[in-house]
Amino acid sequence: MHTEAAGIFFSGSFSYALGGGQAVLKADNVTNPNGAASGPLRFALWFTPTPYPSAGYIMATYDITPSLAGGSSISPVNGGNTGVPITIPPTGCYNVALVLEENVSGTWTERDFGNFSLKFDIGNGCVTSFTASPTTVPSGSPSTLSWTTGGGSVTSVSIDNGVGSKPANGSANVSPASTTTYTLSAFTTANASPPTAQVTVTVGGSPAPTATFSAAPTSITAGQSSTLTWTSANATSLSIDNGVGSQALNGSTSVSPASTTTYTLTASGPGGTITKTATVTVTQPAPTATFSASPTSINAGQSSTLTWSSTNATSISIDNGVGSKPASGTASVSPTSTTTYTLTATGPGGTITKTATVTVAQPAPTISFSATPSNIAAGQGSSLVWNTSNATSVSIDNGVGAQALSGAVTVHPVATTTYTLTATGPGGTLTSQATVTVSNRPSITFVASPASIVNGSSSTLTWLVTNATSVSIDNGIGAQAASGSMSVSPSQTTTYTLTATGPGGTSTAAAMVTIVVAPVITFTASPTVISTGGSSTLSWSVTGVDFVTIDQGIGTVFATGTRGVSPTQATTIYHLTATNIAGTATATATVSIGAPPPPKHRAVRH
Repeated sequence: MHTEAAGIFFSGSFSYALGGGQAVLKADNVTNPNGAASGPLRFALWFTPTPYPSAGYIMATYDITPSLAGGSSISPVNGGNTGVPITIPPTGCYNVALVLEENVSGTWTERDFGNFSLKFDIGNGCVTSFTASPTTVPSGSPSTLSWTTGGGSVTSVSIDNGVGSKPANGSANVSPASTTTYTLSAFTTANASPPTAQVTVTVGGSPAPTATFSAAPTSITAGQSSTLTWTSANATSLSIDNGVGSQALNGSTSVSPASTTTYTLTASGPGGTITKTATVTVTQPAPTATFSASPTSINAGQSSTLTWSSTNATSISIDNGVGSKPASGTASVSPTSTTTYTLTATGPGGTITKTATVTVAQPAPTISFSATPSNIAAGQGSSLVWNTSNATSVSIDNGVGAQALSGAVTVHPVATTTYTLTATGPGGTLTSQATVTVSNRPSITFVASPASIVNGSSSTLTWLVTNATSVSIDNGIGAQAASGSMSVSPSQTTTYTLTATGPGGTSTAAAMVTIVVAPVITFTASPTVISTGGSSTLSWSVTGVDFVTIDQGIGTVFATGTRGVSPTQATTIYHLTATNIAGTATATATVSIGAPPPPKHRAVRH
């Protein structure tokens, strides 16, 4: 009695061999995972002519150890039995197993199996079956011989009475004229006497039935029909399965199967029974579907209704989160972007898809964009300020670059510049502009004409100013236009200052009106009396003029100066003339030639 139990096991490689009438057993190690020690352990080599667990018997055993402590193992486990005889049948095919057994209270109990299903060919192989069907036939009627062999050494078989050489497993039809016994011989690689088997086919009685059986058409669409047609001979009854039932020995009938069906005709008579088959292939109609979206175009946040209907479908599903749906229906969707929905209809006849697209129009970007201040002087800064909506990116040209969707940045253009902000979003692209005007300092032309006047007369101030928003002149004149002229009559020399202010800053210019008085002359000769051939020095200083004239051949000279003269006349009068807008002034200096002065006497000391 052998009973499988859990626990102790062997592992690693193991093997067995047969030779010299003895079995050799091998394994790598045996392990006892239990807490308690085992009983005596052994290996057993089993042979069974039929699969486990029926009627096995032990051909060899090998004792391993009288006990194996709990939680321990023994390795390696090698050895062989040296005295157990093995009786080997002359032929046969057996299963073999290496079994680990423990003696528990006098009973050897199975603990582990190795390769129990391994086929082990003892001898020259075997013929496991050899049959005839039917075993009794009328003269000349067929019977089918079928056979199988066992053991890896069988390569082919031979059947007498004209059947001949055949594969190791197979079948063949025979039609004996009289009762015949067929002998099958199995050929093996051992080149020994082959195993054999026999079967007899008895000839006698009535002829076997014959029949023809067909379906037309052989392929239909579900709901259509096909006609089964048959004839028979040597039959006394005929029936067709799948609900057709008993029929006349020759005839036809219409069938409308819902799915592909094989009909089997059975004809029976005194000579036996035969069957024929005819298959009607049923093609299921393909699904059909309509699928639409309304409206097909929406704004973000709005919804569209998907509508569909189908035939010949057992399941409907729509992607993009809509999911499984009935065969016909509607569903409301609110996609955030343009979406194509795919409906899949599946039925016995296949699968089809339909699509419907909902176009989502995204709102266009909006922009607020300004420059503060919009007018600056060169070198000053202006703040560009913006806000956008429905945008995913913002950039500003002229070197400002990519920016946040809302913000501000200071720019310092050197010349008037128009900045373009570009906002891009799902709904498109929009631009907006802001101009920063860079103004130059005011430019002034300011003159007085004439620049010099006499007291009581007038001079005209004339000016032209650009890049200015205000112009004023001091000395009581006040605010003026950017260009103009006016008459002034100062009582004394006066400098007029024009101040011009504009976006580019403030500039000033001055124009002087000088009050001119008559010349004042100082004119002398030193010495005034000279001796013949002597010289005198003329000296002069004149205010109110830059140049003066002296007669006696001297001519025009600077308003201040000296000149040596050596007149030859007894008396020479020099006239100095100075002229300006206030009038002409003259002065004279006289140089005379006189007797030489008496000599000075030096006292002589004696």
